Amino acid sequence: MQQYFTDSLLQKGDQLALDEDVLYHLRKVLRKDNAYVFRICDCSQRIFLAHLIDEKHAEILEETEENNEPDRDITCILSLIKNDHFEYCIQKLVELGVSRIVPYQAERSVVRIKDDRKIERIRRIAKEAAEQSHRNRIPEICAPAKRKDLKKYLSDANYLCYESEKQMKE
Repeated sequence: MQQYFTDSLLQKGDQLALDEDVLYHLRKVLRKDNAYVFRICDCSQRIFLAHLIDEKHAEILEETEENNEPDRDITCILSLIKNDHFEYCIQKLVELGVSRIVPYQAERSVVRIKDDRKIERIRRIAKEAAEQSHRNRIPEICAPAKRKDLKKYLSDANYLCYESEKQMKE
């Protein structure tokens, strides 16, 4: 069953105006009609079942008691690598349940994030992966950080892939 996210606060019986990209995906990509029931997650991380009632609106049918978020707050610091591999890593990290992804600008990184369009693309990939894996929320994608800034991203579990781990224990 397909899942989408909304910034609205939902309740059973509400009618919701859907975003253009959600409507396009339901109508043109999936070719679904008004009988199709899909999942929609609101801003308070609750998942509801809904169905289309006309060309632009959906009706909320019921709330599910589902929580697909891990019990721990997990941060992954991911070094900037070439585009296809980085985007694939983002997708898999979201599917594994991380709460926050921090792109790491290493001293010798060739790849640089120069504008906000790249961050927006990464956030869109994270959103799509969260929808696909039926997460209750979209993980936070932080601005690229340098080594000196990494301590402010500590959480319950922190992972940093680094070949010289003894040097990182500062």
